[in-house]
Amino acid sequence: MDRIVKWKKLSAVLVFVLMVAVAAGCKLLSKPEVDIQTYAEAVGHLNESAAKEFNLDLAQLREEREASSKQAFAAFIPAGIDTTKLDETTDALYEKMMTLNIKTKLISKDGDTARVKVTTDYIDYIGILPGVMRSFRADLAADADKMNAMSQQDALHYAMGKMFTKIADGIKNAEIKGQNTFETTAKYDDKLGKWVPEEEQAFQQTLYRNMLMGEDKK
Repeated sequence: MDRIVKWKKLSAVLVFVLMVAVAAGCKLLSKPEVDIQTYAEAVGHLNESAAKEFNLDLAQLREEREASSKQAFAAFIPAGIDTTKLDETTDALYEKMMTLNIKTKLISKDGDTARVKVTTDYIDYIGILPGVMRSFRADLAADADKMNAMSQQDALHYAMGKMFTKIADGIKNAEIKGQNTFETTAKYDDKLGKWVPEEEQAFQQTLYRNMLMGEDKK
């Protein structure tokens, strides 16, 4: 009986040791650059399968990403003007970002911490705006008679809708200007069993910025 009890205790210890070894092995064998690339594709490309791996809520990410621009437009758009056309521009931006390649490379790894270099294609989002506004003004001049026949509210609504559509078209036609790189610190998350950016919000903002503008505009 004593031998059986001792064997059970020994077996329990061995199982525990094995579990610890497996967990440690997963951490040692995992690749920070692979996990960070998947994370970047989740937030930069709004990739659903990638987001699930990190328990990220894409709807919330979109809401947070769009909040500042919507607040900026709301600050100068008169009350009562329909801004649903703004969604056309944000959808175009997400679609364009999905076409931008993201690559990662491991720089260093020490225990639960790693440094990873992220490289992404970028478009010059700010650079497309002058051309968009020239085209917008030309269209307004061509539609002057049509707009003069409208009420002031309807004319403003028409103009805003055309502006948002022009911006969306500019984004869709934007060319890839080159690549940007930045480095991030990654930490191993035991609960997820994956490497994640140490400062997730800062990583997301840096990634967005590097996807949408060149170094000289940051």
